[in-house]
Amino acid sequence: MSVQAYFRSVCDPVTELIPIEVRGLGSNGQLFMATEYLGYYGLDISATSSVRLTASRVDFFNLLYIRWMYRVPGRTEFILAGTSTNQVYVSWRVPTTANLYHTVVGVACGNAKGRTQESNIVAGIWNYFTDRDVQLWDCTRADAVLGAESACPRAFPHGRFGS
Repeated sequence: MSVQAYFRSVCDPVTELIPIEVRGLGSNGQLFMATEYLGYYGLDISATSSVRLTASRVDFFNLLYIRWMYRVPGRTEFILAGTSTNQVYVSWRVPTTANLYHTVVGVACGNAKGRTQESNIVAGIWNYFTDRDVQLWDCTRADAVLGAESACPRAFPHGRFGS
């Protein structure tokens, strides 16, 4: 997992490039690290986690807290910079659409969290709707067809979910 962060400098503008080591400890146990140079107004970093997320596994961190610290290597100890919070959605595969709507991604990742097989992922997502009167694209009741494997092409007019 990679994160992008920006730290604004609250000291006088620097006249020389100063290396700054940044560490972030995530509430999920991941450690993010980067060393960048402090510029005229701040520090723009891209930090990568020390632990890779499990491949082909849906996940949802609500919320992921990252506790940020920084130091000048060899000159200072780490100083707390603050904490950032974000929701993080981890999809099973690379999304096939450019429009990722928050509600759709939230329902999908939140209800399929921890699942790794396509059939289990689809079942986890559809389970969210079992107590609702959900209508499919062809106006049939969802609970009448979703239990059968052959219903998937009807539920998704453009093919199976995830394909």
